[in-house]
Amino acid sequence: RWQPIDPKYIGALTLRGSYTEAFHAPQLVELSPAGQQSFPSVVDPFSSQTEQQVEERITGNPLLHPEVAYEWTYGAVYSPKWIKGLTLSADWWHIDMRDIVSGLGAQFIIEHNIPGLVQRGPSSIPGELGPVTLVLDPNENLAGAIFEGLDYEAIYIMDSTIFGGSDWGRITTTINGTWLSRAELQTMPDTKRFGIAGEFLPTGFSLTSSLPRNRANVSVFYDGPADTWAGGLSVGAVMHYVGQYEDDNISLV
Repeated sequence: RWQPIDPKYIGALTLRGSYTEAFHAPQLVELSPAGQQSFPSVVDPFSSQTEQQVEERITGNPLLHPEVAYEWTYGAVYSPKWIKGLTLSADWWHIDMRDIVSGLGAQFIIEHNIPGLVQRGPSSIPGELGPVTLVLDPNENLAGAIFEGLDYEAIYIMDSTIFGGSDWGRITTTINGTWLSRAELQTMPDTKRFGIAGEFLPTGFSLTSSLPRNRANVSVFYDGPADTWAGGLSVGAVMHYVGQYEDDNISLV
Protein backbone atom coordinates (compact mmCIF):
# COMPACT_ATOMS: atom_id res chain seq x y z
CA ARG A 1 0.00 0.00 0.00
CA TRP A 2 1.18 3.50 -0.76
CA GLN A 3 -0.31 6.95 -0.33
CA PRO A 4 1.49 9.14 -2.88
CA ILE A 5 -0.34 12.38 -2.03
CA ASP A 6 -1.03 14.06 1.29
CA PRO A 7 -4.77 13.65 2.02
CA LYS A 8 -5.10 17.31 2.91
CA TYR A 9 -4.82 18.30 -0.76
CA ILE A 10 -7.31 16.13 -2.68
CA GLY A 11 -8.37 13.55 -0.11
CA ALA A 12 -7.09 10.09 0.70
CA LEU A 13 -5.64 8.21 -2.28
CA THR A 14 -4.17 4.76 -1.66
CA LEU A 15 -2.48 2.60 -4.27
CA ARG A 16 -2.33 -1.11 -3.56
CA GLY A 17 -1.14 -4.31 -5.15
CA SER A 18 -0.46 -7.95 -4.35
CA TYR A 19 1.12 -11.09 -5.74
CA THR A 20 0.13 -14.61 -4.63
CA GLU A 21 1.21 -18.14 -5.46
CA ALA A 22 -1.05 -21.06 -4.55
CA PHE A 23 -0.51 -24.82 -4.33
CA HIS A 24 -3.10 -27.61 -4.12
CA ALA A 25 -2.27 -31.33 -3.94
CA PRO A 26 -4.63 -33.88 -5.56
CA GLN A 27 -7.14 -35.59 -3.30
CA LEU A 28 -7.04 -39.35 -2.73
CA VAL A 29 -10.18 -39.94 -4.79
CA GLU A 30 -8.57 -38.08 -7.70
CA LEU A 31 -5.48 -40.30 -7.54
CA SER A 32 -7.18 -43.67 -7.22
CA PRO A 33 -7.38 -45.55 -10.56
CA ALA A 34 -10.66 -47.13 -9.44
CA GLY A 35 -13.51 -45.56 -11.36
CA GLN A 36 -17.24 -45.33 -11.48
CA GLN A 37 -19.83 -45.75 -14.19
CA SER A 38 -22.61 -43.30 -14.93
CA PHE A 39 -25.17 -42.70 -17.64
CA PRO A 40 -25.57 -38.91 -18.01
CA SER A 41 -28.04 -37.27 -20.36
CA VAL A 42 -26.23 -35.67 -23.29
CA VAL A 43 -26.86 -34.09 -26.66
CA ASP A 44 -24.50 -34.93 -29.51
CA PRO A 45 -24.14 -32.06 -32.03
CA PHE A 46 -22.33 -34.36 -34.48
CA SER A 47 -24.73 -37.28 -34.68
CA SER A 48 -28.50 -37.69 -34.49
CA GLN A 49 -27.99 -41.38 -33.78
CA THR A 50 -26.60 -40.94 -30.24
CA GLU A 51 -28.98 -42.00 -27.46
CA GLN A 52 -30.07 -39.46 -24.87
CA GLN A 53 -28.08 -41.30 -22.22
CA VAL A 54 -24.60 -42.66 -22.84
CA GLU A 55 -22.16 -44.64 -20.77
CA GLU A 56 -19.47 -42.58 -19.03
CA ARG A 57 -16.51 -44.00 -17.12
CA ILE A 58 -15.00 -41.61 -14.58
CA THR A 59 -11.58 -42.63 -13.26
CA GLY A 60 -8.82 -41.32 -11.05
CA ASN A 61 -5.24 -40.88 -12.16
CA PRO A 62 -2.21 -41.88 -10.03
CA LEU A 63 0.05 -39.75 -12.24
CA LEU A 64 -1.55 -36.45 -11.23
CA HIS A 65 0.65 -33.71 -9.82
CA PRO A 66 -0.32 -30.63 -7.77
CA GLU A 67 -2.23 -27.69 -9.14
CA VAL A 68 -0.57 -24.29 -9.01
CA ALA A 69 -1.89 -20.78 -9.46
CA TYR A 70 -0.36 -17.34 -9.79
CA GLU A 71 -2.37 -14.21 -9.05
CA TRP A 72 -1.60 -10.53 -9.09
CA THR A 73 -3.76 -7.50 -8.47
CA TYR A 74 -3.26 -3.76 -8.50
CA GLY A 75 -5.67 -0.93 -7.87
CA ALA A 76 -6.54 2.20 -5.94
CA VAL A 77 -8.88 3.48 -3.23
CA TYR A 78 -9.91 7.13 -3.25
CA SER A 79 -11.95 9.20 -0.79
CA PRO A 80 -12.33 12.73 -2.23
CA LYS A 81 -11.91 15.62 0.13
CA TRP A 82 -14.87 17.58 -1.23
CA ILE A 83 -17.47 14.76 -0.92
CA LYS A 84 -17.49 13.52 2.64
CA GLY A 85 -18.54 9.89 3.00
CA LEU A 86 -17.69 8.83 -0.57
CA THR A 87 -15.17 6.05 -1.21
CA LEU A 88 -14.24 4.76 -4.67
CA SER A 89 -12.10 1.72 -5.41
CA ALA A 90 -11.01 -0.32 -8.42
CA ASP A 91 -8.72 -3.34 -8.71
CA TRP A 92 -7.45 -5.10 -11.81
CA TRP A 93 -6.77 -8.79 -11.23
CA HIS A 94 -5.14 -11.62 -13.14
CA ILE A 95 -5.34 -15.33 -12.23
CA ASP A 96 -3.24 -17.95 -14.00
CA MET A 97 -4.28 -21.50 -13.04
CA ARG A 98 -2.06 -24.35 -14.20
CA ASP A 99 -2.34 -28.13 -14.06
CA ILE A 100 -5.98 -28.01 -12.96
CA VAL A 101 -7.14 -31.43 -11.71
CA SER A 102 -10.55 -32.21 -13.12
CA GLY A 103 -12.66 -34.39 -15.31
CA LEU A 104 -14.21 -32.64 -18.27
CA GLY A 105 -17.69 -34.10 -18.07
CA ALA A 106 -19.44 -36.18 -20.73
CA GLN A 107 -21.27 -33.28 -22.39
CA PHE A 108 -18.13 -31.16 -22.73
CA ILE A 109 -16.16 -34.09 -24.16
CA ILE A 110 -18.88 -34.88 -26.73
CA GLU A 111 -19.39 -31.24 -27.74
CA HIS A 112 -15.67 -30.93 -28.52
CA ASN A 113 -15.35 -34.50 -29.82
CA ILE A 114 -12.02 -34.91 -27.98
CA PRO A 115 -9.95 -37.69 -29.61
CA GLY A 116 -9.36 -40.73 -27.41
CA LEU A 117 -12.14 -39.86 -24.98
CA VAL A 118 -15.13 -40.43 -27.28
CA GLN A 119 -15.86 -43.85 -28.75
CA ARG A 120 -18.42 -44.09 -31.55
CA GLY A 121 -20.17 -46.93 -33.29
CA PRO A 122 -20.65 -47.27 -37.05
CA SER A 123 -22.90 -44.70 -38.67
CA SER A 124 -26.07 -45.64 -40.49
CA ILE A 125 -26.37 -42.19 -42.07
CA PRO A 126 -23.87 -41.29 -44.82
CA GLY A 127 -21.78 -38.19 -44.02
CA GLU A 128 -22.64 -38.20 -40.30
CA LEU A 129 -20.52 -39.45 -37.42
CA GLY A 130 -21.63 -42.63 -35.70
CA PRO A 131 -23.41 -42.68 -32.33
CA VAL A 132 -21.46 -42.25 -29.10
CA THR A 133 -21.13 -45.60 -27.34
CA LEU A 134 -18.71 -44.70 -24.54
CA VAL A 135 -17.20 -41.56 -22.99
CA LEU A 136 -13.96 -41.86 -21.01
CA ASP A 137 -13.61 -39.11 -18.40
CA PRO A 138 -10.35 -39.49 -16.44
CA ASN A 139 -9.08 -36.91 -13.99
CA GLU A 140 -6.30 -35.01 -15.69
CA ASN A 141 -3.92 -32.15 -15.05
CA LEU A 142 -5.49 -29.81 -17.56
CA ALA A 143 -3.11 -27.33 -19.10
CA GLY A 144 -4.79 -24.43 -17.32
CA ALA A 145 -7.06 -21.43 -17.38
CA ILE A 146 -6.56 -17.68 -17.30
CA PHE A 147 -9.00 -15.19 -15.82
CA GLU A 148 -8.63 -11.43 -15.90
CA GLY A 149 -10.95 -8.61 -14.97
CA LEU A 150 -11.83 -5.54 -12.95
CA ASP A 151 -13.46 -5.29 -9.51
CA TYR A 152 -14.99 -1.91 -8.71
CA GLU A 153 -16.92 -0.38 -5.83
CA ALA A 154 -18.45 2.94 -4.80
CA ILE A 155 -19.73 3.55 -1.27
CA TYR A 156 -21.46 6.71 -0.13
CA ILE A 157 -22.45 7.17 3.51
CA MET A 158 -24.73 10.17 3.97
CA ASP A 159 -24.90 11.30 7.57
CA SER A 160 -28.00 13.39 8.27
CA THR A 161 -26.03 15.81 10.44
CA ILE A 162 -24.39 17.32 7.32
CA PHE A 163 -27.59 19.34 6.81
CA GLY A 164 -27.09 21.13 10.12
CA GLY A 165 -30.24 19.74 11.75
CA SER A 166 -30.92 16.94 14.16
CA ASP A 167 -29.54 13.44 13.70
CA TRP A 168 -32.14 11.23 12.03
CA GLY A 169 -29.74 8.51 10.96
CA ARG A 170 -27.63 7.73 7.95
CA ILE A 171 -28.10 6.21 4.49
CA THR A 172 -25.45 3.96 2.99
CA THR A 173 -25.46 3.38 -0.77
CA THR A 174 -23.15 0.77 -2.27
CA ILE A 175 -22.46 -0.23 -5.85
CA ASN A 176 -19.95 -2.98 -6.58
CA GLY A 177 -19.33 -5.35 -9.42
CA THR A 178 -16.96 -7.33 -11.58
CA TRP A 179 -16.15 -7.03 -15.26
CA LEU A 180 -14.71 -10.25 -16.68
CA SER A 181 -12.34 -9.10 -19.38
CA ARG A 182 -10.73 -12.42 -20.21
CA ALA A 183 -11.42 -16.08 -19.51
CA GLU A 184 -9.55 -18.73 -21.47
CA LEU A 185 -9.41 -22.49 -21.04
CA GLN A 186 -6.85 -24.96 -22.34
CA THR A 187 -8.09 -28.52 -21.90
CA MET A 188 -4.90 -30.36 -22.83
CA PRO A 189 -1.22 -29.36 -23.11
CA ASP A 190 -1.22 -29.94 -26.86
CA THR A 191 -4.35 -27.89 -27.57
CA LYS A 192 -4.84 -24.16 -27.99
CA ARG A 193 -6.61 -21.98 -25.45
CA PHE A 194 -10.14 -20.91 -26.31
CA GLY A 195 -12.30 -18.17 -24.82
CA ILE A 196 -15.08 -19.01 -22.36
CA ALA A 197 -15.94 -15.49 -21.14
CA GLY A 198 -19.59 -14.68 -21.60
CA GLU A 199 -20.56 -18.34 -22.02
CA PHE A 200 -22.21 -21.16 -20.10
CA LEU A 201 -20.06 -24.24 -19.52
CA PRO A 202 -21.68 -27.69 -19.27
CA THR A 203 -21.93 -29.32 -15.87
CA GLY A 204 -19.34 -31.93 -14.92
CA PHE A 205 -16.25 -29.75 -15.34
CA SER A 206 -14.73 -27.87 -12.39
CA LEU A 207 -14.99 -24.48 -14.18
CA THR A 208 -18.68 -24.94 -14.80
CA SER A 209 -21.79 -22.76 -14.82
CA SER A 210 -22.22 -19.30 -16.30
CA LEU A 211 -19.37 -16.85 -16.88
CA PRO A 212 -21.09 -13.55 -17.73
CA ARG A 213 -18.83 -10.61 -18.43
CA ASN A 214 -20.69 -8.36 -16.00
CA ARG A 215 -22.00 -8.87 -12.48
CA ALA A 216 -23.04 -6.11 -10.10
CA ASN A 217 -24.80 -5.45 -6.79
CA VAL A 218 -26.56 -2.27 -5.69
CA SER A 219 -27.75 -1.74 -2.13
CA VAL A 220 -29.30 1.08 -0.10
CA PHE A 221 -29.58 0.83 3.69
CA TYR A 222 -30.93 3.15 6.35
CA ASP A 223 -29.59 3.01 9.93
CA GLY A 224 -31.41 4.82 12.71
CA PRO A 225 -29.63 7.36 14.93
CA ALA A 226 -27.79 6.08 18.00
CA ASP A 227 -29.19 6.63 21.50
CA THR A 228 -32.79 6.78 20.24
CA TRP A 229 -35.62 4.28 19.88
CA ALA A 230 -34.45 3.73 16.28
CA GLY A 231 -30.84 3.06 17.29
CA GLY A 232 -31.05 -0.62 16.37
CA LEU A 233 -33.14 -0.09 13.25
CA SER A 234 -31.63 -1.06 9.91
CA VAL A 235 -33.65 -1.49 6.74
CA GLY A 236 -32.60 -1.65 3.13
CA ALA A 237 -32.80 -3.24 -0.26
CA VAL A 238 -30.32 -5.13 -2.43
CA MET A 239 -30.43 -5.67 -6.20
CA HIS A 240 -28.24 -8.23 -7.98
CA TYR A 241 -27.45 -7.94 -11.69
CA VAL A 242 -26.00 -10.70 -13.86
CA GLY A 243 -25.16 -9.83 -17.45
CA GLN A 244 -26.14 -11.92 -20.42
CA TYR A 245 -24.14 -14.93 -21.56
CA GLU A 246 -24.28 -17.21 -24.56
CA ASP A 247 -25.81 -20.64 -24.26
CA ASP A 248 -26.60 -22.73 -27.32
CA ASN A 249 -28.83 -24.96 -25.15
CA ILE A 250 -26.99 -28.13 -26.18
CA SER A 251 -26.71 -29.11 -22.52
CA LEU A 252 -30.35 -28.31 -21.79
CA VAL A 253 -32.26 -29.77 -24.71
